[in-house]
Amino acid sequence: MTEDSCREQAGAGLDRLSPEEHAEFTRLNGLYTSRFGFPFIMAVKGLDKHDILTVFRDRIVNSVDEEFAAACEQVEKIARLRLEARLPDRLPVRSLSREGFAPFAEVIDMTDDRLRPIPVLN
Repeated sequence: MTEDSCREQAGAGLDRLSPEEHAEFTRLNGLYTSRFGFPFIMAVKGLDKHDILTVFRDRIVNSVDEEFAAACEQVEKIARLRLEARLPDRLPVRSLSREGFAPFAEVIDMTDDRLRPIPVLN
């Protein structure tokens, strides 16, 4: 795990689990990984171990597609929180929107079937 991950998990109390809590996290991790094929991902900053267990139990019943989308959303949240922590005064981090980026350039919606990325040849 990265330094950031260790610090965030410690902040949520995951480094101070009771034996029962540790067993529950271990059980859920095993179920989750076998069900989805990837590790449970959650932005834990500002949460505690009880919050995390509640979300873990809620998300483990998701479909694979729902959970993949939830995991991707959490990766984005983790990245945003870490950027904000490192660049609080120099770079405001905001979600990209067509309207917000309009002064700089046009945002292309890659979900539009008519658009295709241009391959780069070396």
